Amino acid sequence: MAGASVGAQDGAVDVVLLEPLNEVLDLLVHRLIRPWLWYNPIYKLTSSGRKFRKYMELLRSFLEKIIQRRKESPNKIREDNAEHYQFENDKSTCLDILLEEHFKDASLTLEDIQGQMLSILFAGYDTTTTLSWALCLLGHYPEVQDKVFQELNFIFGSNKTREVTLGDLNDMIYSEQVLKETLRLYPPAPIIGRKNKESIQIGTRIIPPKSHILILIYMLHKTPDVFPNPEKFDPDRFSAENMATRDTYSFMPFSLGPRKCIGHLNAMTQMKIILCH
Repeated sequence: MAGASVGAQDGAVDVVLLEPLNEVLDLLVHRLIRPWLWYNPIYKLTSSGRKFRKYMELLRSFLEKIIQRRKESPNKIREDNAEHYQFENDKSTCLDILLEEHFKDASLTLEDIQGQMLSILFAGYDTTTTLSWALCLLGHYPEVQDKVFQELNFIFGSNKTREVTLGDLNDMIYSEQVLKETLRLYPPAPIIGRKNKESIQIGTRIIPPKSHILILIYMLHKTPDVFPNPEKFDPDRFSAENMATRDTYSFMPFSLGPRKCIGHLNAMTQMKIILCH
């Protein structure tokens, strides 16, 4: 993602990253279910608010150092007084691509890049939770597990140790259905908040502009009229035929629209690669 290692595979995980991530996620949930903490001037005065600012500052500082180090990396070259990036073996990171755009167009600031990297960091952090649920569900539904195994066996054949290609990922149709059904049952963010610019009318009720709107994704994904027997694990809900008959906004584990999670494709790709292994 950013061309940096925190030592996760050798047991030396950087506590500057791991502890703040855990704390921020816990504090977000803590605030979300307590409406009296939604008002920023009040939240800033609470112990939770002070802890949240402390850990967010640690995360931002961590990312700022990585961005600065990557920006000044030896792969950078100067050409005609403009800054460009040259990637070794054509393997650029997400951060490299954002920095390249930054030097092409200064309207994409380093602060913007830091915000996007923070979003991707949180999105990637949730993939382990989703994968844990997926593996748990596959254990409870051996018939689904068999279908996943048959699909992967068909794709990889006898060469099961080769690298996974983009074509392989595109062919993992049923495996993707399994992951989507897992995300339906256990969405990474059960609730998201939005603020409307204009008034919205729903039936006879009107939501005034600049209202705080909570979208209960967990409940949305359990709507019986849309997902019959909603507590059942059924990956066939996400077959092409069944998806064609449903409203696009009935399933939104990563949110939808312009504010959709920037890391959703990265998260799905990671989960499919890990699942097939």
